[in-house]
Amino acid sequence: MKQDSYARLLAQRLSGLTKESGKSIKELAKEIDISVGALSNYQNGKAEPGLTALCAIADYFQVPVDWLVGRSQVRDPEAAEAEVCEYLKLSHEAVRFLRDLTYGSQIEEGRVQSAEISNWLFEQKEFQELIISIWIAVMLEKDRNDHELEPQFQKHLQAYVERIQDPKYIAMSSLVHLLDDRVEDFLKRRRLNG
Repeated sequence: MKQDSYARLLAQRLSGLTKESGKSIKELAKEIDISVGALSNYQNGKAEPGLTALCAIADYFQVPVDWLVGRSQVRDPEAAEAEVCEYLKLSHEAVRFLRDLTYGSQIEEGRVQSAEISNWLFEQKEFQELIISIWIAVMLEKDRNDHELEPQFQKHLQAYVERIQDPKYIAMSSLVHLLDDRVEDFLKRRRLNG
């Protein structure tokens, strides 16, 4: 996106926020602690705020700076997180973990590296095998407690067990065994919570 696009989106979004607030520019400027002229110019696209003013505006309206300038379509991060939780059927804790893992450092360069590393990691066959192995361990324990394994699931499991005998998967298998206690705790909590 070009710089002028950011300025245009900032003006549009700031105008919208002003209308939503039901307050005059004069009232808002006083509450945000910037001049009336500056706020009016930002809203009309005649000037762009500096970092301090931009942060003050975002803080006042409780919106992310990235949304305010058009770098993101997420106006309410908590609502977006709730949508991700609902879509993926994950808990808020799980989604926050993934967000923190991919977001990483507060430094822009660190954030890019964290996202790249996380994407690379999630795309690795070995990592996917590890996650699926853990999932299978949980399902096996659950099925052992609930009922007999279906023949189709047994075939799939057997193929998986053969695949993870490969030396590169030995470390992952060890990790899965270390997680046995946690699987048992998970299942106990699940039974208690219904």
